Amino acid sequence: FPSHDMLSSWINIHANCDLQSDLYKHLLSLDLKFYLNNRAAELTSRFVHDVGEVVVSLDISMRQAPQSLFQIVIYGYLLFQTSYNLAMAVVLVSAIHFLINRMLKNRILHSTSDKFDKLADTGNILNEAFSNIRVLKCFSAEDHEKNRFRRILNQLQQVSMRFSLYKHSEAP
Repeated sequence: FPSHDMLSSWINIHANCDLQSDLYKHLLSLDLKFYLNNRAAELTSRFVHDVGEVVVSLDISMRQAPQSLFQIVIYGYLLFQTSYNLAMAVVLVSAIHFLINRMLKNRILHSTSDKFDKLADTGNILNEAFSNIRVLKCFSAEDHEKNRFRRILNQLQQVSMRFSLYKHSEAP
């Protein structure tokens, strides 16, 4: 429905703006030592990518929650009507799945953090290369930069696959 898409867009846009506004206020409140330990390009990349990822996740969750709740109620009812023993087995397996997800929580959070770190590193390398393009060209350092960027992309691939593995193992 168009109204559903418009509502979703409105929520996403406002959530994105609110998150960026809050993050910006927080970043401005930090002391100078923080800025000496963190590169501007990395902060900018994190600002854009991390907030975007959060908003996309929020959108997916909001779209799936009503449908998932409805399915759980209907299928649960039908399952209990069909076979009480089978329904109890499903409840047991679901409880075990929930416990496993709880045990993996720290790994999931760590893998999420790793993914965002690598995305920030990627943005930082691009920013450094483009900002210093004259120096790179003068010293014929293009191959060095290509290799450097390729290494970070390989790391990003590995971290993203680990993140995806944990993310999809968490799905109900």
